[in-house]
Amino acid sequence: MTRVTVGVTCYEARDTIARAVASAAAQTWPDVEILVVDDASTDGSAEVAEAALRDFPNGRLIRRPVNGGVAAARNTLLAEATGRYIAFFDDDDESAPDRIAVQVARIQAEPAADGVPVLCFASGARRYPNGYEIQAPAIGSQGRPPQGDEVVGYLLVNRRAPDAFYGAGTPSCALLAPVAALRAVGGYDETLGRAEDVDIAIRLALAGGRFVGCRERLYLQHATPGSDKTPARNLAAELAVVDKHRAWLERQGLYRHAQAWFQFREAWFSRRRGEALRRALGLALDRPVLTVRRLVQSGPARLAHEGRMNRDAGSA
Repeated sequence: MTRVTVGVTCYEARDTIARAVASAAAQTWPDVEILVVDDASTDGSAEVAEAALRDFPNGRLIRRPVNGGVAAARNTLLAEATGRYIAFFDDDDESAPDRIAVQVARIQAEPAADGVPVLCFASGARRYPNGYEIQAPAIGSQGRPPQGDEVVGYLLVNRRAPDAFYGAGTPSCALLAPVAALRAVGGYDETLGRAEDVDIAIRLALAGGRFVGCRERLYLQHATPGSDKTPARNLAAELAVVDKHRAWLERQGLYRHAQAWFQFREAWFSRRRGEALRRALGLALDRPVLTVRRLVQSGPARLAHEGRMNRDAGSA
């Protein structure tokens, strides 16, 4: 039986980490290793996690002495994993008991190809503190799974192959992947404060990776606020990812467009509407067809999402 490592990153999660560990311990897959990496929490999270793991023989807590961020915590998990596959669980999320079984079956059903990593993403949902919930269908769970440059283009400039399905993108909290494939691309980039899951997905795609998904709703992500989740922090990380993959973007003639698009998004999310509109106009003048397509693809859904968030927040 194939061993699967469930890797749980933990930081300042005293109130939620036991639920995440219980979710991992309830998996129906017969050979599961649970690793919890506490990233130097100061709120007693490590002790709660250790107590939650006590009755699980294949569970282990790893304490990082210095906080390094989620990318560093995931790299610790990759270094310590003994499974053939690893699934990442966040410290404030919970997964269905059959998540590992369903994802392993999906990844093993994909035709083998030498040197081509196959990554499997679960469908799920994101629940906000006000009770509003949004569905997150997995990339590759409908239509044809995207592969290689199709994924790179989607993640960097939202370019989509018409017969492929991109769903909710490539969040690591939904990922099950071969440990060897993640190690082969160098693991997570610890210099990135955010967007580290986008970056590793790009590198896996550049290695030819195929991105498959499960239709079943297998996890619930509890969206929580944090000092690292600001539009400014997101922009800094997104621009770092753009610069990291500048060579690919310049071959497509899209490096300047990618920078400008993320700057437009930051202005919009920071509610600097005038600046956002000026940036959108600049994008349209530079690349009119691509810009209009991107606005049509994402704009209405984003506006509906913001409207629902504000309405539910007002009635909560």
